[in-house]
Amino acid sequence: MLDTLQDWQISLCEAWQWKQANGAPRDMVCRGLLLMLHRAGHIGLPPVRYTPPNPLVRRARPAPVRMGTTPLQGLLSQLRPLHFQQVRRTGDEPVYARRDFQHPFWYSGSRNSGCTQSAERDDPT
Repeated sequence: MLDTLQDWQISLCEAWQWKQANGAPRDMVCRGLLLMLHRAGHIGLPPVRYTPPNPLVRRARPAPVRMGTTPLQGLLSQLRPLHFQQVRRTGDEPVYARRDFQHPFWYSGSRNSGCTQSAERDDPT
């Protein structure tokens, strides 16, 4: 009896002799096909019995980084001494890589960083 989606995908792989080059069943590809057919209404699958907990969904957000937001005015030469510190691949990287830290203050150039991009930056002309 086919009681679970896993039972369906294993049975279908065996019936179609659907295997990878190494001989393992193509069960995840088959699972995707079955789910696509189910969502389109072509087949009915058994109801989901159990959804494992996802700790990333329930994790607590870290406290926001507190920084001054007052704009600095004047010449760069008047702001001395300036200190630049690389945080990439250091213990401080997780703090400075957070989206809530980056977004309000600078454009990082990364399309996946969560930072908004201005139209001027995207304009190739």
